[in-house]
Amino acid sequence: MKKLLNGCLGLLMVAILTGCMSKKITSAKQTSFDAVAEKLNPGGDFYMYYNPVQVLSGLEESIKQLQQIVLAMPDVSSEDKTNIDKGFKLGSSIIKNSGITEISGLGLSSIAINDRLYRNTIFIHHYAEANKGILWKLFNQLPKAQRLLKLLPADTALAGATDFKTKRLLDWLESEFNQVNFPQIKTKIAEARAQALKNGIDIDKLLSSFNGQYGIIITLDPTKISKIPVQGNMLDVPRPGLALVTEVGDDYIFELLKAKLPMAKFTLLKGGNKQLFIQLPKMIDVDLSPTVILTTDGLLIIASNLELANEIIATDKNGNGLLATDKFKQLAQGIPLQGNGFEFIGPRFSKIIADIQKQIINKSLEKDKTAKLGKMVLNKFNLLGSVMETFGVTQNTPTGLIEVNNSTASQGTVLLLQAAIAPTAIMAGMLLPALNAAREKARRISCASNLKQIGLGLSRYAVDNDNAYPTAGEAIWLNKIKTYSGLRDSNISCCPSSNITPVQKGQPFTQANTSYIYLGSKRISDILRPSYTPIVMDKPGNHTKYINILFVDGHVAGFKGQFNNCTDVINMLNKKYHYKPAELKDLLSRAAKCDQ
Repeated sequence: MKKLLNGCLGLLMVAILTGCMSKKITSAKQTSFDAVAEKLNPGGDFYMYYNPVQVLSGLEESIKQLQQIVLAMPDVSSEDKTNIDKGFKLGSSIIKNSGITEISGLGLSSIAINDRLYRNTIFIHHYAEANKGILWKLFNQLPKAQRLLKLLPADTALAGATDFKTKRLLDWLESEFNQVNFPQIKTKIAEARAQALKNGIDIDKLLSSFNGQYGIIITLDPTKISKIPVQGNMLDVPRPGLALVTEVGDDYIFELLKAKLPMAKFTLLKGGNKQLFIQLPKMIDVDLSPTVILTTDGLLIIASNLELANEIIATDKNGNGLLATDKFKQLAQGIPLQGNGFEFIGPRFSKIIADIQKQIINKSLEKDKTAKLGKMVLNKFNLLGSVMETFGVTQNTPTGLIEVNNSTASQGTVLLLQAAIAPTAIMAGMLLPALNAAREKARRISCASNLKQIGLGLSRYAVDNDNAYPTAGEAIWLNKIKTYSGLRDSNISCCPSSNITPVQKGQPFTQANTSYIYLGSKRISDILRPSYTPIVMDKPGNHTKYINILFVDGHVAGFKGQFNNCTDVINMLNKKYHYKPAELKDLLSRAAKCDQ
């Protein structure tokens, strides 16, 4: 019986504790959680809500306290105090009127909608009555049909558009400046407007001409391959095209471009469209024939070539662009097409970015072994192999800004990747300069060793040639001393910090495959101060703001400084060694010949 009572008592205690622990707690403060949660998707792999009200409500007070601290600092003149006071008033006014303090909630969620795509949502909430700030007025008040979406050609790789009101923002900022009465700022604004007008640009007319969305379109044609120079390397990429597209209310921008581009050929097209066309000489493997077209219904297209401009117009007319493809329909499922802006990243774009990264890293590895660190980080997080697709739409609603997108990347994964990569990037940023400095120091030492070996060869050559050095000019000297200095190892002729490729075995030395400059010299017996007289030096630019110099007596010294040519080096040595007039004249003459 006792055991039975103890068991019942235990069960009763468990029930009481469980009931206490499972009891929900209601927030003692009003929050926007329910309003934000209504826009999010629970049950996925990422869900977050943040209420910034407490932080934002104390922002103005924090600024006032900071203002008092600054103004209380000693040795602050009355004029400075006046400007500081105006600066803080301006900051407080901008924060108050911007709408930042009206933000009452931030929500993010991510949920898988199939085995390939995630639905990601970002919502910045404000209460319906808290909409006085400029932040909520920088977009059209309600989502609407997005014409620029209809313009995207089928081979679009990247695109984005917005109806952001740039003129409204600038006008608001100018009014904020005027309220605080900063004469310096007023003067700068007036000067900028006057300078623009002097150049034939009316800023107000220019900004007022925009009448809807504006955006960018990048196309990549996989059927045509172009070679593009990137960081000194020629990389293979699908033929790119670029277009800036905007809805306009008049022809001001077109006429402005027409006036500013006198080389452009103007054509009034059939149907009333206006066209500017510029045929540029082919400098890279890309079709560059800038084209501007203004349509009769207010569409301005600035494209990198005529073919792309015409394709955009045909897509708008025929409806056979990106939106009509099955792949886009699968990507955009469930996303509203009406909005205030959109973003599109196609698989072709992310793949080409990954391919370019791979090509750059692989080419860098040929020259720089520390590039392995970058490749290791990218491979660690699978950033070189991942191909991302995204389509999303942004909407301005009565209770805040919301962006909904479908993507192959979960919002949570992206955030966690950034959190993981950031410390690695910071550590790499701290470590790489030290590694580079150590590596460059080792290269300088190796370079000095090369020069000492060359100096040994020059000395041996002089002994066998009546104390005379080789004739200067076009690396003849190196060819003459290579049997004396071990120059059968062609690496000795190349500074490890330079990009010069060592001469192939059996081939002669030339200035093109040599990192060093030979000044030439008198007979050894005619040199008064051999320890001060240079004979061979780095080509300026082998090292960054540094140069190694071999002197006649055989010692090598390094010097810091910016050296653009041999004459700069001699002038630097003259400040250090104070050459006699005849010595300086002779050395400058030799340097001038080398510089030629």
